[in-house]
Amino acid sequence: KEIIAIGNKAREMVGKTHEDIEAIHPVKNGAITDQKIFENIVRKILKMESKVFFTKPKICISIHSGTTNVEKRALYEASVNAGVKEVYFIHETLASAIGIGMNVSEAKGILLVNIGGGTTDIAVISLGGIVIGDTLKVAGKSMDEAIMMHIRQRYNMMIGENTAEEIKNKIGIAHPDEEKLSLEVKGRKIVDGSPMAITVNSEDVYEAIFDPLKNITLRIKEVIERTPPELISDILEDGIVLTGGVSLLKGMDKFISESLNMNVKKVENPISCVIEGMGFVFGSKKLLTEICEKVG
Repeated sequence: KEIIAIGNKAREMVGKTHEDIEAIHPVKNGAITDQKIFENIVRKILKMESKVFFTKPKICISIHSGTTNVEKRALYEASVNAGVKEVYFIHETLASAIGIGMNVSEAKGILLVNIGGGTTDIAVISLGGIVIGDTLKVAGKSMDEAIMMHIRQRYNMMIGENTAEEIKNKIGIAHPDEEKLSLEVKGRKIVDGSPMAITVNSEDVYEAIFDPLKNITLRIKEVIERTPPELISDILEDGIVLTGGVSLLKGMDKFISESLNMNVKKVENPISCVIEGMGFVFGSKKLLTEICEKVG
């Protein structure tokens, strides 16, 4: 199979391809679903950056708390087969914390929640490691699917993944007190497949994603209940740090704060903090040794 697009360019093709083109998620919910495709993607990226490398490069891959040794091995083997010399793994929550400028090496508890596309990663961080970590396969994509189902059931109309994500991003709210907006949405009738257009409002989105939101807060509560008492005081004082693309959803911090009766902080770079943190760690031999796990 030949790769013709990666990332956002490929995402724009979802639902719009003909029979000769297939849109694939080689990594879903933090795990490889197609090792060969993942390997080819790494190879293509290395080729794109070939002018930078004079020898086989080393790479850093972010993983979530639930990543198994088998999954890490698959990531390692695919990367090495693609031409990588060394593979390092770093927990996504650790990278996020470093990327927003937090000192993760202190003997102080940090509760960070990263709500991404496929997973929500929750971690209590102290002394450069994960004290308590958990991963929930409920995040942005789950909300998109919930919106698709809501539109189908309420308006008898089918929409695609990208349209659902657009609705979430443009008019979505995670708290009923947020400003209500509306959006014209086009799709096709379930009955006969003919085109149709409806107006969707913010209340529709809130109703659709309420269950995923509730599941996320319940899992955060479970992590807090498992946290050592010595770290709870730090977390109560500093609150929950919220990162990931879904943290941009209006009222997300307010929903979690009211559900758990705790202060919740949003950050300036919720989407880029993971990659920024990885870049910072990769530039420090000390952090690379202390925080990352080298495989192979």
